[in-house]
Amino acid sequence: MNINPRSIGKQIIELSRSFPCIMLTGARQTGKSTLLKSLLPEEMNYVSLDDFRAVDEAKADPIGFLEERGTPLCIDEIQYVPELMRAIKMKVDAEPDKMGMYWLTGSQRYRMMQGVAESLAGRVAILEMYSYSQAESTGAGIEARVFHRTPQPCEQTPTPRVTAP
Repeated sequence: MNINPRSIGKQIIELSRSFPCIMLTGARQTGKSTLLKSLLPEEMNYVSLDDFRAVDEAKADPIGFLEERGTPLCIDEIQYVPELMRAIKMKVDAEPDKMGMYWLTGSQRYRMMQGVAESLAGRVAILEMYSYSQAESTGAGIEARVFHRTPQPCEQTPTPRVTAP
């Protein structure tokens, strides 16, 4: 695994230990694909859905597409085959304790992100990546925002009981 200077890279690695899926979104040309390729663990396969043949294969048989490539798997441009979301959910549910199974990239379109959040609820950390900033180049900035995390238990304060005299 290469070390990438983007500060979001540390978040991806960290969240990959806690979530079965990582979804990296953002505007075009922000470096999502380049970043994930630089962070890929040695055992992780990579497929880009910019390839029309891969899209056709994934649409024809989403489960077979995932099974053929195994896990861990990085799927670039997932918005081209939304049918894969249900197949990913089934795979993740079959191995609920396995983390870092899928790394996904996609556009930041609201409908697509909403679909990911709904179909992979509780199974995905969604991060939005921004363009490289001057603050980030000096080490002072963070260019990502995490949208979905596993809910943390909140500390509950006992409610005082009022008793009648």
